[in-house]
Amino acid sequence: KTSRQPIIHILPPLPPLSAATPPEAKPPPPERGVPPSVLEGIAALADQSLIVLDESGLEPRYRMLETIREFARERLAASGEAEAVRQGHAAYFLTFAERAKPHLYGAGQRAWLRRLEAELPNFRVALEQVAARGDDEAHLRLVANLGLFWFLHSHLAEGRAHLERALGCSFAPTVPRAEALLGAGRIASCQNDLAAAETRLRQAEELARELGSLDLLWHTLHRATDPGLPEDPDEVVAVVLLLAPFLARNVAELLGDRPLAARTPDYERALQRQHR
Repeated sequence: KTSRQPIIHILPPLPPLSAATPPEAKPPPPERGVPPSVLEGIAALADQSLIVLDESGLEPRYRMLETIREFARERLAASGEAEAVRQGHAAYFLTFAERAKPHLYGAGQRAWLRRLEAELPNFRVALEQVAARGDDEAHLRLVANLGLFWFLHSHLAEGRAHLERALGCSFAPTVPRAEALLGAGRIASCQNDLAAAETRLRQAEELARELGSLDLLWHTLHRATDPGLPEDPDEVVAVVLLLAPFLARNVAELLGDRPLAARTPDYERALQRQHR
């Protein structure tokens, strides 16, 4: 007997993110909060050897043999649910990337980088799906949230190609576009393509200023190709004062001190002071 349950239901809910992840903490297991019906479905598939438990990585995972995978693809195509499954898969991993990104700046960075690495094949599929259906907004959000991961884990050529592809399809002045420009600039600098790096980083800086995003402004000013600060000493002082709240908060988060980070002045007040 073959279940007619949509395959997308096997994807578990995203795990809750704790307020403070200790250094090198193992991320919450993906099965937390999964409805019993899903667990029963997975157990039934395993009992019939349709999926195999793999415990070689950071977390236990189930995988399919290639022959079973091809059969499942054929059944999915025949079910009429293929597009819904693709969209659900892409939406799930977009949310996954958005929730993971803040941890790449904090004390649990290594654990979350390993988790993102384990999901890289899924991210590749999600990227192709959003690009193929012309969902430019979702495409840009996904690459914007993966940019730092590609940079830190040396997926430079692949990451830059995805970033540039998405940047060429969406031009609205948004935070995801600024983050994607920053990601492309970082990677280009690592590839020693300094002219392209400078172009993308300056575009990111201009957009960060336009959007009033102090955290993005700091990252765009902290360039590999040059210090990024203005030559006028008075303007340097103005930039430092503008970014001081972000720097204090960033250091507190890196130290894992969330209460201290929460007590730092907010960015909006700093931005208002700049424009007075």
